Amino acid sequence: MMKQLFTLLTILLLIGCVPQQSPADIISEDSAADVPAADIISEDSALTDDISAEEPVEITPEESDGDLGIDAPDKFSDGQIELKPGEYTRNALLRNDDFDDRSDDIDFYKFTVNGGEWFKLTITPVEALDVFLNLHDEGGKDKTWDYTYYTVGSPDGKAVFKLNSGIAGKEESFFSQMSSDESSYTFYFSVQAVSGKGAYTIQLETKQQNDASSSRDAGSKPASSVSLEAGKEYSALLNYNDIIDCYKLTAGAEATIIVTPTEKLNPSFTIHDEGGKDKTWDLTYYKKTNKQGSMFKINDADTGLQETVTWKTTSSTQYICVKKESGSGDYTVSYS
Repeated sequence: MMKQLFTLLTILLLIGCVPQQSPADIISEDSAADVPAADIISEDSALTDDISAEEPVEITPEESDGDLGIDAPDKFSDGQIELKPGEYTRNALLRNDDFDDRSDDIDFYKFTVNGGEWFKLTITPVEALDVFLNLHDEGGKDKTWDYTYYTVGSPDGKAVFKLNSGIAGKEESFFSQMSSDESSYTFYFSVQAVSGKGAYTIQLETKQQNDASSSRDAGSKPASSVSLEAGKEYSALLNYNDIIDCYKLTAGAEATIIVTPTEKLNPSFTIHDEGGKDKTWDLTYYKKTNKQGSMFKINDADTGLQETVTWKTTSSTQYICVKKESGSGDYTVSYS
C-alpha cells in the first residue's frame, strides 16, 4: 500500500513540473502560415540595416532664357534676347555662390511696343532668388535709380531705372502707356541676381490703346487728334509716357465740354480754335465762360475732379487737348 502511494505522489510531482501554456500561446503548424509577412524577418533582410539613404541631389534649373534653350547675353554689347508678348518660364540665373562665380548673374533682353500701346513687364523669381529689374536706354547705359523710393517717373527725366523690392521671391514689374508720337518704342532691360540663384519667369503683357474707341492713342497735337461725336461719352487713358490726348469737335455757336477723371488722375484741358492757337487762360481765375476768345485752359488742380466749361465758339471746328498734370488713369470725355 505504501509503495502504491509513493508511485502516485511521484506522478503528481512530475505533472506539476511541466510548463503550462495558455490557448493564446499555442500556435499550430498550420496557423504559422497566417502570420503577416511584415512580421517575418528573414536573415537576408538584416543585411540592409546598415545601408544609409542616398544624399539628395541638387537639381540645377535648365538655362533656357526666353525659352530659347540658350543663355541670354551677360553684356549689353553682346546683344539681347528679343521678346514678344507672352510668358517665358525657363529662364535662370546660375550664379555659383560657393565659388563667387558671377559669370551668369545677369541676363539682357529687349522688346518693342507700338505707339499708343500699354505694356507691363513682370519678373517673378523662385523663393531663393532676389533680382534687380534694370531698365536701360538704347545705348545700354546702366545708370539706375531705385523704384522703391520713386513711385512715378524718373526724377531726372531719364528713361533708365532699377526696380528691386529687396525681398527674395518677390516679383518686380514695370508698366507704362506709350504716346503716339513715334510708331514704335523699344525697351531694353536686364534681370540681375542680387542674392541666391535659380529660375525666374518673364511675363510681357501688351494692350493696344483705344482712346475714344479709335483703336489708337489720341495724338498729342490737334493735327493728330481723334474725332468725337456730340452727345456721346468716350473713354480714354493717360499714363506715364502718354501725357496729352487731343480731340476734334464739331460745335455750334456754343459748346460744353466735360472731362471726368478717375480718382488718381488730375487732368487739365485746353481748347483751341481751328487755327490751333495755343494761348490759354486758366478757368480757376475766370469762372464760367470765355467770351473774348475760343481758346483757354481748364484745371481745378486736384485728382478725381471733373473739369467742364461752356464757351462761345468762333467756328464749327474746335479742338480739345487733355493733359495729364499729375497721376495717371482713365477718364471720360464728352461734349454737346
